[in-house]
Amino acid sequence: MEEKQQRKSVRDELAEKFVSILESDRPFEWTKSWTTGGFSLPYNGQTGRHYNGINRFVLMLKSLERGYSDPRFYTFKQVSEMEGCKIRTGEKATAVEYWLVWDTTKKRSMTFSQYTQLLREDPSRKEDEFRIYPKTAYVFNAAQVEGLQPLPQPEKTSLEEDRLAEEVISTMSENMNVPLIYGGDEAYYSPTKDEIHLPRKNSFCSAAEYYGTALHELAHSTSSPDRLDRQITGFWEDPDAYSREELRAEIASTFACAEIGIQMPDSVIENHMAYVSSWIQQIKDDHNVLFAALKDADKTADYMIEQGRVEILREKLAIEAQMPQDIQGISYEIWQLKDIPENRNIQFADYAYASLYRLTESRYDKVYEAQAGKEDSSLDQIYMKFNVNRPSDFMGHSLSMSDVVVLNEDGKRTAWYCDSFGFQPVKNFIREQQTQKRGMSR
Repeated sequence: MEEKQQRKSVRDELAEKFVSILESDRPFEWTKSWTTGGFSLPYNGQTGRHYNGINRFVLMLKSLERGYSDPRFYTFKQVSEMEGCKIRTGEKATAVEYWLVWDTTKKRSMTFSQYTQLLREDPSRKEDEFRIYPKTAYVFNAAQVEGLQPLPQPEKTSLEEDRLAEEVISTMSENMNVPLIYGGDEAYYSPTKDEIHLPRKNSFCSAAEYYGTALHELAHSTSSPDRLDRQITGFWEDPDAYSREELRAEIASTFACAEIGIQMPDSVIENHMAYVSSWIQQIKDDHNVLFAALKDADKTADYMIEQGRVEILREKLAIEAQMPQDIQGISYEIWQLKDIPENRNIQFADYAYASLYRLTESRYDKVYEAQAGKEDSSLDQIYMKFNVNRPSDFMGHSLSMSDVVVLNEDGKRTAWYCDSFGFQPVKNFIREQQTQKRGMSR
């Protein structure tokens, strides 16, 4: 017990590492991984689960310090279970924290999911019979593992990455309902006007600096009561409050850049470090300043990534890259259920259930029709388009379960039901349309 008490906590070590990096006379030696294609958020190489909160930042800092470019981490046990793999001699693990639940009655540990299930299945058990406690685990980066196959490196061009960042930032702005206003010499978020001001894009020395700045200000904007409701009004008059908010925004911006895959050259890293250097003393005086900022930044980045539809847009661009340049002879229609009593049983139902009813044109209204372009020439692309950046003249709801998309490819018409597992063909839908048209021509 005495040895454990003398050992510094994971969080204290993180705070001191953060301070030492900022105070270092040569603070950029450990940033090489940021200049060779950016970095990805750390995750467990066996389970595929990303680390969150304090653990995410611990492992990101450790990667920067030691120059790891591989985002995978493993426990000693996981490495020992992989054939032909072992920890390299002399390598040291990184400590991470996770939380368990102790059953004081049964005298056993369990995960949060097991705890929740137990309370649900056994109403006689009370919450005060359990207590939460932290547990320390030790993990190794993939670079510390001998015999491990390297991750395949996807071929990316700066144009594709720039386009993804552009679309994500634009989508964030639209979905968060906070405008980006360009012009002038300053970058700031105005809480009173709920708008972001940025210099013109060509004023920045690099695309990465622009994206980092835009995401920093978008992080500030999440403080609005309509978003994450974080009080910052008047914080300019309080230096401590100002520093804490800037720390939150800078860490959130870093998390978001990593999620999007924005490359960060040395010059951008230097600017980040110079920007946060004024917070060193606060972190020294009270390590909780950093931990509180990390918690808020983690929540902020997750919200921004959700609003930016990052995964949907990444998939959209990947699909577009595989499509031919010229799309001709393809059009599509979107049909959505009428608001009538007989449709209530199948609204937002999966296809297995809805197919028990007659899925015909008479149940639906055609709410949109368009000639396909490169960005909407397949069902997957159409789904993304009408869930991310819907056309201004589209008056229906987001494309979802029970909707039908009709494709017209060189005169051949097919109907597709939007299901939770993709699109399912609906033959009778088209057949009834054609029958009615023939009847009208007689």
